[in-house]
Amino acid sequence: MRQESNSVKFLERTEHIKTIKPRCTLIYGRSNDWNKDQIKAFRILNSSYHNLSVITFDHVLERAKRILGQKNL
Repeated sequence: MRQESNSVKFLERTEHIKTIKPRCTLIYGRSNDWNKDQIKAFRILNSSYHNLSVITFDHVLERAKRILGQKNL
């Protein structure tokens, strides 16, 4: 998060771009075979960060399916 903060300050200083509430999304790993404890740990992890959202490749795939309206993507 420190790197993000420095990047925001750099953009404000050099490009005169004002950034409000920057967010970061990290796509990591698979979740299709998680058990209940792993799902709970994942939810706790995500709720503990305000500017960071962690999602898995399976979550990205499910979002794509919903957006495209396809079940067999």
